[in-house]
Amino acid sequence: MAKDKSSAKLAFNAAQHNPIGRLNGPQLFPQSFEEHGQIHDATPNPSPTPSTPTNTTSYNLPDASPSRGTPPDAAASLTPTNTTLSSETTPETPIPRTPRTPLPTPISTLSDRDLLNSFLEVKEANCRMTVNPTNILMSKLAKYTPIPDCGFPTIHLASPGQLIEDLNTGTLQEWINVDTPKLVARVFDYDGGDPTRMNPITTMQIKKIVDDISTAYNARECNYVVYPPFPVQGYPLNSCPNAFLIHAISPEVREIILNHKVWSSAHITFEARPLVEHTLPLLLFNLVGLITNNTERTRKIVQEVWNDPKMKHQMAVILHNNDPLFKGRDNFPLLEHYLNTFIDSVETELLDYKSAGCVATPRFNVLSESPTASVHAWTILCQFLAGLPYMTSLYGVGTASRLFHCTLCHSVSHPRGLCEFPNVNLWNGPVAETKVGTKGKGKGRRT
Repeated sequence: MAKDKSSAKLAFNAAQHNPIGRLNGPQLFPQSFEEHGQIHDATPNPSPTPSTPTNTTSYNLPDASPSRGTPPDAAASLTPTNTTLSSETTPETPIPRTPRTPLPTPISTLSDRDLLNSFLEVKEANCRMTVNPTNILMSKLAKYTPIPDCGFPTIHLASPGQLIEDLNTGTLQEWINVDTPKLVARVFDYDGGDPTRMNPITTMQIKKIVDDISTAYNARECNYVVYPPFPVQGYPLNSCPNAFLIHAISPEVREIILNHKVWSSAHITFEARPLVEHTLPLLLFNLVGLITNNTERTRKIVQEVWNDPKMKHQMAVILHNNDPLFKGRDNFPLLEHYLNTFIDSVETELLDYKSAGCVATPRFNVLSESPTASVHAWTILCQFLAGLPYMTSLYGVGTASRLFHCTLCHSVSHPRGLCEFPNVNLWNGPVAETKVGTKGKGKGRRT
């Protein structure tokens, strides 16, 4: 029995030190308030120990891997539940173990010919699952700019629905009804002045990139389709949207394209995005008028204005009235927590902007994590914050200005001349400024 007690003690200690897999920290922005703080237990209860026919005494043995829902102190000590022993079994007799199931026959016992045949049978399946980055980089995808070590520059949207706001209603409805894996390609430096002539060319260039990606990853995408955009009725042709729909591709190829984000070649460059965005933009507005170029000082100015009791109360009222998550009075503590997190997460980015006469005019992008998952509440909150005066006693008064629109990468965080993509290592897409002597878009690509 001494050996059994020692084993039970070790198992009990293992149960004491086995951490319970709970989720740490606050779960910000859940889909519903009821999900806040819930813990999902996905660990099944351990199966019972098989009984031994030669011993009528059963023991409550502590499990070294308790379920998540069981606290460590609930593990029972080694206590007999039936003191009746058979005449042939003594307390010192160890409990026999259940024999282990023998492992399958090792492949080393097969002949070389049989092994080679079995390898060749699954060769195609293994090629689809295995990627050789060196071969891909040196053969099929070398023409495309690789992902930089710090990632591509962020392309900000003005609103979560910016990709589809300019689409024709009929076109948008058809794109939404497509039930195959799909994504949107936003073409850099898009020439929307003559979509009738340019869209077929752009469509074929996008198809060439998808073909290269599919071939490099041993995927056969024979039936995929690229749909060009169509402008909203009444809009001039030169305002044709720059979003092309790619659909009927495999989920694996879709994830590869989305994860790389930007595909840049000497002929065409596009950003890959899902058709429907599931996250709200980080960029809130552009701030101008402050006589400083210090981002940390600007961040504190913005936080001081938002932390003013009256302003903070107005922000809370906006979220309470427009987000169902904060409707109930019981959710006021949650609302206060999210609002404080929103204010604490403010970041500012300095734009090296110059006005007429090359006079440096500091402008700042103001960004923050949204305190709400409601598009309606986020829109009203952004409008309210952009309408506030950011007054200081030393650095002037800051006011929000309209967001920029980069005609190269289509981000709303900077003008074309300040686009960072041409500075990316091994970039072979369009440049920030057109060359001398050229006119129009798409004429300033590097050769």
